[in-house]
Amino acid sequence: MSVAAPVPASRRGWCPGIARPMATGDGLLVRIHPRHGSLTAAQLGGLADLAERYGNGIADVTSRGNLQLRGVAEDDHGALSDALAGLGFIDDLPATGPQRIVFLDPLAGLDGLRDLRPLADAIEAALRPLRAKLPGKFCIALGHEGTAPAVAADLEVAVDADGNAVVRLRDVWPPEADAPYSPPTCGEGLGVGVTTKEGGCLPGWPPPLPNPPPQGGREQAAGLPVRIAALVSEFLANNPGKRSPRQRSDVPANYLGLLPAGEQPILAVAPAFGRLAAADMRRLAGWAGRHGAGELRLTPSRAVLIPHLDRGAADGLMREARAAGFIVDADDPRALLVACPGRPACRSAFAPAQADALRLAGAAGLLGAVHVSGCAKGCARQAPAPLTLVAQAGGYGVVLDGTVRDAPLAVRSAAEIEALLQQVVATGPSRGEAIASLVRALGSEPGKEMPR
Repeated sequence: MSVAAPVPASRRGWCPGIARPMATGDGLLVRIHPRHGSLTAAQLGGLADLAERYGNGIADVTSRGNLQLRGVAEDDHGALSDALAGLGFIDDLPATGPQRIVFLDPLAGLDGLRDLRPLADAIEAALRPLRAKLPGKFCIALGHEGTAPAVAADLEVAVDADGNAVVRLRDVWPPEADAPYSPPTCGEGLGVGVTTKEGGCLPGWPPPLPNPPPQGGREQAAGLPVRIAALVSEFLANNPGKRSPRQRSDVPANYLGLLPAGEQPILAVAPAFGRLAAADMRRLAGWAGRHGAGELRLTPSRAVLIPHLDRGAADGLMREARAAGFIVDADDPRALLVACPGRPACRSAFAPAQADALRLAGAAGLLGAVHVSGCAKGCARQAPAPLTLVAQAGGYGVVLDGTVRDAPLAVRSAAEIEALLQQVVATGPSRGEAIASLVRALGSEPGKEMPR
């Protein structure tokens, strides 16, 4: 297989793959984009072997439901690519464009609702000629109403039980009743609307037409929502759905524990920070092979699903997963921690983000999500968090209810932050009281706007 030169981690706006890996502090990072985010037990077991043979024995589940091998030597990249092709993983698309565009609800085909996997394949095939012209991080989130994957999608498609589908641009919500509506201004020329199985529109919604196409040779992007809407309408007309007796609200947002799924339950487990050792991969593959149908799915919450389980084995398997160190309970404080690899794995990082995040697990349950970033890029999380720590040369910038892009209230060392949080938690306050205590301790007043 032909391969391209590695790209440095400091470059923004692109995603590594098999053909074009990323150069990091612990070697090359090679990202695999499984179709539908699904793997077979044999593939995962094979990846465990390759991680040990060509990498540092570690793989990470990403926030887009992909899997990446770390610590690969540049001289071994070609051999690894050939071995991955033998497992069925091939980057046969332009290395500069996205390798997988559609990010599917991890429970697609398992929840008793209309199976959206064929629609995902149709969208991927239709957009194949445009891959090289699309941004490297471009993606479409596809799911049932209220269940689209929690990824930063450029376009979202949500199908409801009545055979309608919302096709909307990110951050554009349906119009309020009787409110005037106009398509959003967008440089890509994307529109938003609702399509039905008959190809029509719902009252109050405009058709999913683009804005006037932009100038400068970008016309191919302008018609994208129209193409997607046409594919969705055709799919809905040819694939009548059915209502599920189970409400999707029964499924935890972070996909943990035993998920209700008809006669065959699904076990959802998460490695801390999405990090899997080779032994973890073999263990998961063994469970899927012995107690399931040999299938595993990766989720945007960095969990791994094992569907089609034998009902009699499900409870025992969950206990075994908990004993092996996987996160299986929603109240496990590690489930609230988000951190990039940090030092020494990442050249851009100023601190060992994951190790420092574990020191703060005791406070996570009180504050909610805690995001520890090794640098200002925020690779592990772009969304706001109750507590965000951004590593820099002098320690961690502390941001409350914000993102890595917000100005910090103060800069403190990891040890100082740990001690401060222990003091706050020891007083047993509410979340609001805890935030106010942190603001005072960091040298500001609650409610006072900090300088930017």
